[in-house]
Amino acid sequence: MNKEKQENLKLLYLLMYYAPCSHTGTFRNLRFSKYFGKHGFQQFIFTGKYNTNINLKLNESIPTDAIIYRKKINIAQFKWTNRQNIKNTLCSKLVFLLKDIFFSPDKYIWWVLAYIPKMIWTIRKEKIKLLMTSGPCFSLFIGAYLLKKICKVKFILDYRDPWTNGWIQQTQGFIYQKIISFWERRCVCNSDLITTCTTEMREYLQEKYHPKCKILKIPNGFDLDELDWGTSVKTPIKDNIFTFLYTGKFNIFDKIYNPENMLKAYDIFTRKYDIKDSELFFIGASNSETKKYINDINNQYVHIFDSMPKQDIIQIQKKANVLIHFFYPVTPKEIVSLKICEYAICKKPIISFSIKEGDLYNLIKNNHIGETADTHNIEEMVSLYHKAYQGKIEISDNPEEQLSDYNVEYTSSILANEIARLIKE
Repeated sequence: MNKEKQENLKLLYLLMYYAPCSHTGTFRNLRFSKYFGKHGFQQFIFTGKYNTNINLKLNESIPTDAIIYRKKINIAQFKWTNRQNIKNTLCSKLVFLLKDIFFSPDKYIWWVLAYIPKMIWTIRKEKIKLLMTSGPCFSLFIGAYLLKKICKVKFILDYRDPWTNGWIQQTQGFIYQKIISFWERRCVCNSDLITTCTTEMREYLQEKYHPKCKILKIPNGFDLDELDWGTSVKTPIKDNIFTFLYTGKFNIFDKIYNPENMLKAYDIFTRKYDIKDSELFFIGASNSETKKYINDINNQYVHIFDSMPKQDIIQIQKKANVLIHFFYPVTPKEIVSLKICEYAICKKPIISFSIKEGDLYNLIKNNHIGETADTHNIEEMVSLYHKAYQGKIEISDNPEEQLSDYNVEYTSSILANEIARLIKE
């Protein structure tokens, strides 16, 4: 590759989470980064520096020529969703007003702004023509917008989740909503390419802002390389026990990741059908309230484990009988989570407690990778547990082919071609 081509394929990638941090926000971006490297892009990655939730195995996906800058995040952990639970006093109103003014769109805004001088220096020194960022956190979008204006580079916004029309943002105050609405319009209308996970989000941005740039749907997906991690792991799953497994985040009282109905339905299922040879495992990030709630159920067949390295999780998924997925109705119905693809490639039946419409529902139904029950219908959930226990969930023999449109090797090639086109314009 000649020098001119190397310069043309340089990309600044601004991310909140990146390997070896194993936060859920890491994986979509890490997978893109891995395949960008294979498409000839040299990446200058600006990200956070973390000391927890580290999985060194993830470093294997980092391109060898990527230059990575890490800046520690020292920010107070403000609870942005607790406004409705605070007493309506003058003092509390003043506190939230100051938070809205100085910490919008999120608490990371000052971390991003402090990073900008280093990014400007790198863009000019390396002659970088294009940058990309992914949100949430949406402070990254503001940083990218400012870099575009200062350095005259092109930039790509990747919407993994909605911004101003997200359910968390809509519970905030008037000033906060005005601030983020101002910034979303600036960022969207000045983008050179926008990527979204869903058709719903793409249509929302087109109808509200009418951006001049192309909006490309790049769904979440899977990387087959990750399924080859390891050959054996110490597993809590016992032989001759029919195991239901949920892996991921779960927190009682959380609006999205609340496993209460899943637990109630399983408890009813085991007692109604006098099930003695089945267990339900939860593995993932949780809190003390959730653990207490599960213990209070007093069902000897329900077990909870803390987060594990991803390669261990995949091996445990391969041994389980049925894999459980759930997303609650506050989540946009078009979202297809990475978890569904990861589950499907393990070639195990999936039962999804979510809603019976949208891209997620159609993906599960049309590709024969599992079945769905309404997350608010306990009786329907109990019936789906029983059907899965009886071995009556139909699954595809070739999920890789069925889900080929969600293979990151394929989707990243589409995105890489669009990026190359932008650089040449």
